[in-house]
Amino acid sequence: MPIYATFEDMLSEIPEYRLAEYVDENIAEDGLSEPALELVDNALLSASELITSYIQLRYPQPNSSEMLKKICTAIALSYLVERKHTGEPEMSGWARAFRAEQLKLLEAIRDGTLSLGMKANDQASGFKMRVAERKSMLGNVLNEG
Repeated sequence: MPIYATFEDMLSEIPEYRLAEYVDENIAEDGLSEPALELVDNALLSASELITSYIQLRYPQPNSSEMLKKICTAIALSYLVERKHTGEPEMSGWARAFRAEQLKLLEAIRDGTLSLGMKANDQASGFKMRVAERKSMLGNVLNEG
């Protein structure tokens, strides 16, 4: 399972003190505690799993696209913000809207309207065609009966 972004990638997008706020922690001199780092890692893992579910047919091999890194950190951040602000409609709504923007990008990548700048799996479009053909054949069989 590919992980599209790291803790260091998160820190390039958001200052550590702000990240600490989202994991309910004060920063010690040596940085975030292990439990806080685990929360961030879990958010990055969940975001990576979500990304993979969208793009695995078009891009089956893990890659290190800068776009996927940014999408991963954004989705992970939205998870952390929503976790922190549960019960606060304005902030949790912002987190869901922010995540929805990232999902639109993933849909565009999945559908081939947005490229990652690398060769996509040619079989992905063939797979869609076979599914459409099977649905059509099933429809014909059901209509004949």
